[in-house]
Amino acid sequence: MTPQAYCTERVAPPGSALHYSLRGTATDRRNDIIALHALADELATAAAASHDPGVCSARLHWWHGELERATSDTAQHPVARALGPALRAGRIPAQWLDDLILSSQAEARGLRPPDFAALLAHAHRAGTPITRCTARVLLTSTGASGSRQQTHETAEPVWLEAATTALGAAAWLVAMLRDVGHDARRGRLYLPIDLMQANGVAVAALLAARTGEGVLPGGFKPLLRTLAAATDQIIGDALGHIPTDARRALHPLVALARLQRTLLAEISADPQAVMTGRIVLTPVRMLWITWRAGFGR
Repeated sequence: MTPQAYCTERVAPPGSALHYSLRGTATDRRNDIIALHALADELATAAAASHDPGVCSARLHWWHGELERATSDTAQHPVARALGPALRAGRIPAQWLDDLILSSQAEARGLRPPDFAALLAHAHRAGTPITRCTARVLLTSTGASGSRQQTHETAEPVWLEAATTALGAAAWLVAMLRDVGHDARRGRLYLPIDLMQANGVAVAALLAARTGEGVLPGGFKPLLRTLAAATDQIIGDALGHIPTDARRALHPLVALARLQRTLLAEISADPQAVMTGRIVLTPVRMLWITWRAGFGR
């Protein structure tokens, strides 16, 4: 299996959100973006692989070294090898990925944000590298020589930082809300402590409910709906930063944002479902949403 096939199988198989969002994207750009998401998935897996923070830290430290090796074409892991060409060409600045590792280390240590501001700060650190690098890849032009380079017109527009920062944070928040039950079953909770207390949701009760040993606290539904509404607002504001004439070039980011807003609506409609399973959108629905996103609908 090639490095790119490994990445695609891991995070963008047919029927996945990433698969549909990248339909119509040039192959080289698509490969870079899939490799980015595969890296984020590998780091999240490494952070959650053990209850021993020392073991997780060692694995994440290894990943830091592996990304450095990718810049000199000596990496061994297929994800690092898939990222290598983009890192060496500067399409993906290696230093932009540092926050991915730092945020994974925070999660490995047992992230417990005291309030939404702290949760959002972590979401920015964990999610922005992917969206920022994705935008850079998408706004890279292909020259006459076949090499890709950023042009003056598309290199970090004024609005781009605000949009990618917000979309990255929102993407992490959506995944966190979707996976509350899955994370709770592993003894991990990223919900803000102050909002849990305000809604009368005790950690012990929530952890008991994860396995059916207890009753889900009554305040759990309003808690998740509050967080889902705040996340939806972040996505709406982010999309508002993107000029109409840039939306086609950034279609994968816009399409994913549309899918995330739809998923948030599903979570808000039935918050309890995240504790018993994983809410997913059907392939047909994802295809329809991403197609409409290409027309600004």
